Amino acid sequence: MSFRRSLSGHTLTLWHNLVARIGHVLLNNNNNNDDVFHWNLNQSGMFTVSSMYKLLILMYKVLISNGNVQFDKYLWKLKMPLKLKIFLWYLKRGVVLTKVNLARYNWKGNKQCCFCSSDETIQHLFFDCHIAKFLWRAVQCL
Repeated sequence: MSFRRSLSGHTLTLWHNLVARIGHVLLNNNNNNDDVFHWNLNQSGMFTVSSMYKLLILMYKVLISNGNVQFDKYLWKLKMPLKLKIFLWYLKRGVVLTKVNLARYNWKGNKQCCFCSSDETIQHLFFDCHIAKFLWRAVQCL
């Protein structure tokens, strides 16, 4: 390995730390010399949207509903798109604009869910409503 500039001081120390961390990694040589992506959330190793949604639902139920104070630190370290992290953070903080939340800001509309007669809260909209449950199951089957 060669570099354009010589490494010295702190940079050289960082390089040695990196080499020490990855020195034990063994790479398999496949026949076509292409890297292979393996998705650990699915038994087949292939990415599916349903496996990602299953993980998101599990994270919500385990971390958010239990009031885990470490959730914020854990959430921002996850390897997922930033927009999903922000959405989960909004869910945890309860600021997703459901009809009940809009009513707190003097919104004059009907607070009931469009699909049933319950109030449209975050919990109801994403997990309790029979239509929401159907949609989550449909996504899981993809």
